[in-house]
Amino acid sequence: MKNKLSLNIKAHKQSLSQKVAMVLKTSLIGILLMFFVGCKTGTVYVKQQIPAYLLECVSVEYERDMKTNEDFALFVIELDEAYNSCKIKLEIIKNLVGE
Repeated sequence: MKNKLSLNIKAHKQSLSQKVAMVLKTSLIGILLMFFVGCKTGTVYVKQQIPAYLLECVSVEYERDMKTNEDFALFVIELDEAYNSCKIKLEIIKNLVGE
């Protein structure tokens, strides 16, 4: 009887371990399926945030009294500085966007 009882306990332990192994396998398959479904390939577009200071250019006043050549030269210098500033900012934006 004792021998029969120990065999019955061993069989119960084996069937329990088999059940646990089956549950683990099923769970693993479920987890893998969720992983692969979640990792589908596709294109995700992310809008680039461009800093506000790059979107503003220096304003040049065109209507002014240019009585002398010096006034005109200062206007041309100011216009050139504004142009170069915008050109540099545009290059930075192009590098941020990747074009």
